[in-house]
Amino acid sequence: MKSAEKSVRLAGILRQLADRAPQDFEEFCNMFLNLSYADFDDCYGLSDISVKTEECLAVPVFRGPYIAEVLLWGPDAYTPVFDFRKFKFRIMVLQGAITKVRYRKNETYLDYDGVDSWFCGQRFQVNGTFVQSLLNNFYGRSVTLNFYDTSEFNLSDIRVFDTLQRKVFQLSGGSFSCPWYQPDALTAT
Repeated sequence: MKSAEKSVRLAGILRQLADRAPQDFEEFCNMFLNLSYADFDDCYGLSDISVKTEECLAVPVFRGPYIAEVLLWGPDAYTPVFDFRKFKFRIMVLQGAITKVRYRKNETYLDYDGVDSWFCGQRFQVNGTFVQSLLNNFYGRSVTLNFYDTSEFNLSDIRVFDTLQRKVFQLSGGSFSCPWYQPDALTAT
């Protein structure tokens, strides 16, 4: 039987957000950081949602000046190599593990710059400009809680790197999310 107390905690946070917007991004993130996978599972039925291999599904939690969403990462799911300019986000691993592969720009394209991995209960943050790919290399499904600061968020600032063809694409900015696998949302640069 699922715990009603945990569902009440998340519901209380969402009511509080509806009544009063947080003063800054850090305050927004801190509102959620004491929650666990069970809290989100109770409210959104995450355990009942199947995710295919190499698939990543987003479950919206809150959208406003700041965004919170739960991402369900199927086995071997990954993002393409991408960069943001002037962007802040935080990720908390609720289940499984997530690996970030870092890259740095060189004169002709990109160089590998290392990896970082985070496991259940761990958090990481990114501020500013970076080039990376995120992947679930856990043996099963992973679940993350992602926070985005939309005050400086502009999709047309995001570039996607096709590492096989060594091409760079720019997101068109005509979407409300990062449509990695939607060719009509990408423009070759």
